Amino acid sequence: MITIRKGRRARTLSANTAILAFAVSAPAYAAEDFEFWLNPTVATDLDDDTGVELETALRFRSSETGRDDTYFARAWLKQDVAPGFTLAGAIERRHNSDGSDETRFMQQLSSSH
Repeated sequence: MITIRKGRRARTLSANTAILAFAVSAPAYAAEDFEFWLNPTVATDLDDDTGVELETALRFRSSETGRDDTYFARAWLKQDVAPGFTLAGAIERRHNSDGSDETRFMQQLSSSH
């Protein structure tokens, strides 16, 4: 995952390295299922308590097991509601290689300490 954030939330560019991803997923790779994810994200603040984020993902799966590749894009609106707590909502458009595409709404409350 690559995340770029600007403003009060922190100016960071972080990337999970392929070595870490493969090291963590080694047991899954040893099994019959295989997945590889790319998840680029860009975020910026609108003000001191509000931010937006565009998240995309490509999930490549082993077609031999009948699991299809997935691609999605999410547009998030995030609001700090208390120190350490953020409420967020998103709309997601998901495309599956089998044609079962969908649009859905999401919400989450996250905490950092």
